[in-house]
Amino acid sequence: MKKLLIFLSICSSFIFCKNNQSPSAEKQMDPLASHIDTTVKPQVDFFEYANGNWLKNNPIPASESVYGIFKIIQDTINNQIKSICENAMVSQAKEGTNEQKIGDYYASGMDTISIEKAGIQGIIPFLKAVDDAKSVEELLAYAHTLEKMASIHSIVFG
Repeated sequence: MKKLLIFLSICSSFIFCKNNQSPSAEKQMDPLASHIDTTVKPQVDFFEYANGNWLKNNPIPASESVYGIFKIIQDTINNQIKSICENAMVSQAKEGTNEQKIGDYYASGMDTISIEKAGIQGIIPFLKAVDDAKSVEELLAYAHTLEKMASIHSIVFG
């Protein structure tokens, strides 16, 4: 009898717990479900069915050939980086701080008049380093260094 009471109390607590779930927990939707266009039959055009509402609410801008959430995220990040660089450039930050270094680096890339006036003088040391490479391994190591520099440049200047 004692075992039966324990068993019934366990069962009733499971039933009680299930019935006491908050209504909001039961009604939570998959966030992607809002992208579904139920006016389209999935067997006719599954892509339009699955993405139709998102496409209607997020039209491709005329300036873009492709558009999506990853493009929106990348544009947001690029705009934030650009804002950080522009603010650092005009901040009058203390000498030696990261903000001052970022501002100076960005300003140097934006000074197209000085860049044009200097011509290829700025890249002569890089060309000399390529000429001075004594082996394929040295050349590959230097190419890797240049690739890292180019990556940083493209992040900052776009």
